[in-house]
Amino acid sequence: YVYPGSKKERDKQSRIARYKKSLAYTDQILAEIWQSLKQRHLLDNTVIYITGDHGQAFALRHKKNMTHRNFIYEENIRSFLLRIDRSQKQQQTISRPGSMGDILPTVIAESTTPASTQEQSSQNQSNQDKQQQNKNENLNLVMGENLFDANYSLKLQFFHKHQMPAQWGLRDGKWKYISRQTGTKHAELFNLEKDADEKINLATKYPQRIQQYQHRIARWSANMQQVFGQRLESKDLLQLSANDLSV
Repeated sequence: YVYPGSKKERDKQSRIARYKKSLAYTDQILAEIWQSLKQRHLLDNTVIYITGDHGQAFALRHKKNMTHRNFIYEENIRSFLLRIDRSQKQQQTISRPGSMGDILPTVIAESTTPASTQEQSSQNQSNQDKQQQNKNENLNLVMGENLFDANYSLKLQFFHKHQMPAQWGLRDGKWKYISRQTGTKHAELFNLEKDADEKINLATKYPQRIQQYQHRIARWSANMQQVFGQRLESKDLLQLSANDLSV
């Protein structure tokens, strides 16, 4: 947790106290960026995206679950994407399972400039067609979808951790599956609609679902390693597409 004086307070403050101070410091920096944009008259034509790469745990829901790397419960992996656009008068809150792979397609799609006047409709339509073509080409370079699109399609979301014991898991609608990479002996299955805190393990009630999910994750993991290996060898990581990652 980084903020001015954080090293000196490391042994004097609790983890959660230092985490809150870190959040407050981050808010301060964001306020400075906001004020700078405002002073330079850039705020009204600037779109700001704020996100995080993981959650943070303080053993409040699950014992021994501290920081973000030791488990893959919701408090460890759940994040957010905040979009600030002064041109949009209506606020919108969307809650749907997504992944880090959706962030870039969202930014690309939401950055497309619409036509402004009827008088320039023909020219604007031509420009829009070009923008749409470029957008589609750009979207083909990455995996994921626009999170704000009304036609966003829910799909399996995979995640993993390398911290021992290595685990992986997936999100399938209301279902959340977690297991060790070595097998299903310690498998966990949660219905997040009824059990948001992941307290009731339903793995023994759905053995067929457990085997199906374990198989899907193993295929995903193998495919990911193969695709990334090929891209690294060809130095062409930007050509990674959703088709490469299908399971």
